[in-house]
Amino acid sequence: MNRHHKLLQTEELYSESIDMIKSAIRGIQGQIKPIQKFIGDRKRDITRLGRMEKADDSNSLESTRLFYEYILEELINIERTCEECFVRLNIDLLTATKDRMQPPFYLSPEEMRKAYRTCCDAFDEAEQEQVSCRCFWENKLEWDLDDTQDILAKPRVIGRTEFDEHDLNFIQEIIYLRSRMFSLPRKRTDVKSVHDDAVNDKHRASIRLSLKTTDFLQLLKQREAPHVFSHSDELLKLKSLKFVDGKFKTNDTWIKILDVHGNLNESRWHLLLCPQIEKILTRRAVPVLRLNPRATFNVLSRITNFASFTLSRADIIPLLKDKNDATWLTSWKFQFKMIDGKHIAATVIQAFWRGYWLRKKKWHSNRLYIAASLMWFFWLSVKARKEMHRRYLKKMLVSLQATRELALKLSNEYDSIIEQPHVILHLPSIGLYPELRRVFNPKMFAIYQNITIFRICSVRNPKAEVVYILPVKPTQDLLLMYSDFIESISPDEDVAKRITFIALSQADTFNKLSLNVSRILHCSQDSLTEIEKKIAGKSAYFVPYIVDECDMRLAGSFNIPLLSIDMEMQQKFLNASNISEMIDNLGLLQPPHEKNITDYETLCMSLSELLVLHTEISMWLIKLNYGTARKHSAIFLINHISMPFMPMLRREREKHGDYWIEQPSLREEFLQKVKDHLPKVIPNVIRLSKMYNTWEMFYAHMQKFGCLLQAIPAEKNPKTIMVSLFVPGKATKKKPRWLGTVDKINLEAAYSTTIYMLPQTSLDITKIQPTVNKFARKIQDAGFFGYLSIECYCYLHEQEEKLVVLLLNIYPYYSYAQSYIDWMKFAIGGDYDVESDHFIADISIDPHLERRRSSFLFIERTPEWNETVKRYAVTITQLHHSKFPTYRWPDLKNLFEECDIAYDRKKRQGSNIILHDGEIRNFGKMVAVSSAMITTLKMIRDNLTKLHETLLKRSRVKSETNLPTLIDFFSNLSLDYKNVATDNCVAVTVSHPMDSTKVRMQILKIPLKETIHNTFKEHGIRGFYIGWTAGIIRQLTYSTARLGIYNTLYDLGTTYFGRLNYPTMVCIGMCSGICGAFVGTPADLVLVRMIGDIRLPPEKRRNYRNVFHGLMDIGRTEGIRGLWRGALPTMTRAAIVNGAQLGTYSRAKMMWKDTGLLEEGVLLSFCSAMISGFVVTVTSLPVDVAKTRIQSWTLPSKPPGIITAIITVIKTEGIPSLWRGFLPTYSRAAPHAVVTMVCVDELRQLYFKFFSSA
Repeated sequence: MNRHHKLLQTEELYSESIDMIKSAIRGIQGQIKPIQKFIGDRKRDITRLGRMEKADDSNSLESTRLFYEYILEELINIERTCEECFVRLNIDLLTATKDRMQPPFYLSPEEMRKAYRTCCDAFDEAEQEQVSCRCFWENKLEWDLDDTQDILAKPRVIGRTEFDEHDLNFIQEIIYLRSRMFSLPRKRTDVKSVHDDAVNDKHRASIRLSLKTTDFLQLLKQREAPHVFSHSDELLKLKSLKFVDGKFKTNDTWIKILDVHGNLNESRWHLLLCPQIEKILTRRAVPVLRLNPRATFNVLSRITNFASFTLSRADIIPLLKDKNDATWLTSWKFQFKMIDGKHIAATVIQAFWRGYWLRKKKWHSNRLYIAASLMWFFWLSVKARKEMHRRYLKKMLVSLQATRELALKLSNEYDSIIEQPHVILHLPSIGLYPELRRVFNPKMFAIYQNITIFRICSVRNPKAEVVYILPVKPTQDLLLMYSDFIESISPDEDVAKRITFIALSQADTFNKLSLNVSRILHCSQDSLTEIEKKIAGKSAYFVPYIVDECDMRLAGSFNIPLLSIDMEMQQKFLNASNISEMIDNLGLLQPPHEKNITDYETLCMSLSELLVLHTEISMWLIKLNYGTARKHSAIFLINHISMPFMPMLRREREKHGDYWIEQPSLREEFLQKVKDHLPKVIPNVIRLSKMYNTWEMFYAHMQKFGCLLQAIPAEKNPKTIMVSLFVPGKATKKKPRWLGTVDKINLEAAYSTTIYMLPQTSLDITKIQPTVNKFARKIQDAGFFGYLSIECYCYLHEQEEKLVVLLLNIYPYYSYAQSYIDWMKFAIGGDYDVESDHFIADISIDPHLERRRSSFLFIERTPEWNETVKRYAVTITQLHHSKFPTYRWPDLKNLFEECDIAYDRKKRQGSNIILHDGEIRNFGKMVAVSSAMITTLKMIRDNLTKLHETLLKRSRVKSETNLPTLIDFFSNLSLDYKNVATDNCVAVTVSHPMDSTKVRMQILKIPLKETIHNTFKEHGIRGFYIGWTAGIIRQLTYSTARLGIYNTLYDLGTTYFGRLNYPTMVCIGMCSGICGAFVGTPADLVLVRMIGDIRLPPEKRRNYRNVFHGLMDIGRTEGIRGLWRGALPTMTRAAIVNGAQLGTYSRAKMMWKDTGLLEEGVLLSFCSAMISGFVVTVTSLPVDVAKTRIQSWTLPSKPPGIITAIITVIKTEGIPSLWRGFLPTYSRAAPHAVVTMVCVDELRQLYFKFFSSA
């Protein structure tokens, strides 16, 4: 049979299996090395401690050392076993390969002969005769076969063993020794003739029994002369040496020939040559083979080396008697003719099955061995780790108790400690759970911890030394940058000497893991030694970030306290759901929410209920209980994809009003619809933070840690205020102390960043003090001690007309906001004044300088640096530019100074840029401070603009940066950050040229182009601003009254009647317009007359210098009632204008919102204002034409009424004349409406800030 069949070629598979096993063993060896190193290090530590400890502890340390020695010995044994496995595998591979080269065959010679006869009979039959099939056996499933089972006869027979070559070598060596040292027993051979054989037995017996000498001599005489034995003659007597079915047929003559020539030939034959011939013939299934005696004897005589002699088939062919028999040895043709077909199939099946079974059995055995070895190894490892953890936890409990006692002592003595020389150890370690830390990139995680680098600004206390543990690699550029930053603020050498940066000596070891600083520091012995030197003999305390067990262990090891609560209590305050429950128990406000959600079904159910109840919310935040709010969170945004039926739901909610909440039956249908819809879309439409790649990854964390489902409010003009406090220990009975406030602005751009404005200037701080103080006192009573930051979401409630304060996030640790407050105090050399909510700089005011008082018509001038002690700062947490890494720090510093990015320590104002890392230098932060917030905003805008332009000039390659986004933001913010009472004046200033042109067109009755040409020709640019002061006063009176009345009436109507329809809005606008027009008529009269003077001859012109001169002149010449000339058409026009403008504006905003295309913002206000401006122009222009004619009346007769004036215009000039000046009117009305309506909310907010009670 063909043993070279592809299905029998298993060497490659077997080799691959061996290679896999070797790889596993190498993996075990690879794990042994670090364990040996770790245990060796621990052993040396224990030996060192044993020398230092007292005698009482020496026994336990000695036992521990012996245990480590035992573990080391076991590891060495495991390593030795692995090496033995390598050798054994190589040997097994060679042995198995050689064994598989031998074809398995289990048919006896009798069966072969029987099969041969059957085949011969079949071949001898005539062609026309039909031979019936003799196949009577059945197939069996592979799994049911036994390795030694004959599938034909099905008896269970013991498998024959293969001939072992090691046994053959042993036998050959024994033969050789026996041949040299002993003689095999052999039968005596007579050399007499054949005649001697004829002597009868009786005669021989008598001779053998006779003792007489004469008889013996007589016998000798009768014998003939001896015959000489010749092996050639004897070999001629032999025809052949016959082998039948692989066995030698004994031949006495052949044995006699071998015996005569000594025992060496006989041993060679019986023990060496004959067995090998029989083995070959048996394997080849040769039924009969005849050898040439002469040739065989010659080969036998030439054998000299018994141990190394091997016979092959090629060696047998020359020994054959008949050369035709060589076919049996060179081919299988004759064998196959002998064997029946079913025997061939049986042999092939048995061979394939046996190979499969042997491989399977061997693989299974090897796997069991490997599994047992691995289990034993891991059991030893688990046992060692268990013991290690037991010791670690025991020490951890001791450290925890010791740390709590130290923290309690620090809370009682903190005020006295900071007045004495002490060391502040800043440990910026984010000790989150390992699963939450792994979502960070290891390098970026180190940078993320280093963002609070402004911790070093606590050096402003002259009694303090600052030690900052660097989370990043301390490159030369990084340390030089920090040094320059400190020197720019305080060049005193004493300050620089009191700041120490300590690097993590084992940072490179763990650079591929997201480990927090305290964990790496715990393994960095060199760093720990440096810290010990710094705190030796001094009072010290740690200022941690998020505390974990390593922070506690470090505090216990150094015997210094943490300026924080312990890990267990901080975990309680870090849990977002726990904090939410605490806020609810205090009766404080927070956004709609649902706590402690841990599964998908509950998430969908809770979100459905909240969506139906709070239809005004467009975004929902899924925030993990632990982790950072912006990193470990997801957002569900409501749009036409996630919630296609939301507009219908909102309309239904507005239709029912308050009954929607009071009666659950009204919302039951929509609730069920939302419950069916949300489970299908949440994984696909959810917006994950950049930390998570898939919903499954985020959901796994949600299941383990739970989450808080919280609404993201979408109120008008909200403000996010952060308050930083220091909470003393409860035992001190001191109140929480305010450290500073900030305005927080999140910019979600390509590189998201957060902007902090110090101090907050959005609202009266007294409005949020009750809420913040109430929560701070509650958390203090619960045992909190240390730094605390509270984030508040503030907005004005339109209906209740009061400030609403929602608690968003609580940071029970040293936060980013606190680091910027420390920088602010260090930069200005001052402190924070709680009463005025201002940062006061250490600067002297020049007594000879007086602040110029602001004019009634101009914005108040911003103070210079030496005119006020107040300071205002802005910080940008994420400043990105791909060109920063191309510069070394000295070059980058020069670049910043060229762009005016520098700090002036004399003026206590200026700006700085600090990079987060010395290797990845794309990211940094920017800080700026000055004497006024508007000055700071402009400073940042100008600095960033110069920096961006300079970098563009120096490189032609496109860069990745967020500078353009920041420049646009600060440009808009610097424009908006003004006194909101002058916004209408600005709108009038922008639109006054168009207003002046419109009035001239209506008075002079000439086209637009001619009016502009004549005005510019006669008066120049100033001609377009004639009457500007009158327009300013008109806006200060008319616009303030109409907008205030409209908002008041609109809020009242919404409160009592729900959502208002369009006619109602128009009526409210008309009422407010009439009231405002009555107040603003005197100024409007002066405005028209100042513009209309151009058509009068010089001797008849009124020549008003400004609005006040005009008002006094009219009152003196025409009386008080003369100031309200044209009041009726003015009020009529105002009713039409305001009804159209304000009503249409409000209605247009509702329509845009209902479509879902636009959300609250500048774009929505712009579109709505443009629509309202068009409606205003069309409806009010006829009345405006009549009003202008009446107010510019110069005849002595009484001016006509508004209806008469309109009729007169139609009769004399035609109907189109009523809309004369449409283009300039609309060009004025549209931008005026945009600017005015955008500023309405700011005006209302200012009003509620100063005149309403929260």
